[in-house]
Amino acid sequence: MGRGRIKAEPVDPNNSIASRIRTAMTACGMKSVAELGRRIGLPRQTVHRWINGATKNMTHENLYKVADVLQVRARWLAVVEEGIVARN
Repeated sequence: MGRGRIKAEPVDPNNSIASRIRTAMTACGMKSVAELGRRIGLPRQTVHRWINGATKNMTHENLYKVADVLQVRARWLAVVEEGIVARN
């Protein structure tokens, strides 16, 4: 892990940041990566790389932006733990 970044590389692709972002997008009714990108102020290509697992890490700042927009806990996006609740 680099300074100020969280590792996005999945150990289990079904339990990765990418899959949790997709799950949260679905849960809040967000239909496109372009919409998430607009809401967090980043290009849709960046969001697309996150949800397809092409990006190996994400800045903390972007993690918090995504969590806020998707109304989930940043910790839930970043870390898989038993008992962590997704919704804020």
